[in-house]
Amino acid sequence: MTTGSGAIRTATVEVSYDDGATWHRAALRPSADGWTARLDAPGRARYASLRTTAKDTEGNGISQTLIRVFGLR
Repeated sequence: MTTGSGAIRTATVEVSYDDGATWHRAALRPSADGWTARLDAPGRARYASLRTTAKDTEGNGISQTLIRVFGLR
């Protein structure tokens, strides 16, 4: 924890299978190791992109977008 930060209040993850042209929210759940999300890629998908956001109880927030973060087979 850093000075001025609070506990995570909200977190979201969205996934895109078309390099960010469209986004779909994935269900995000807290787990013993952090957070988990189940991603259901369509059969034609070759890559996955992720967009995440988090906000804490002190009003701090962060968002990050990663295009083609991993390939699919």
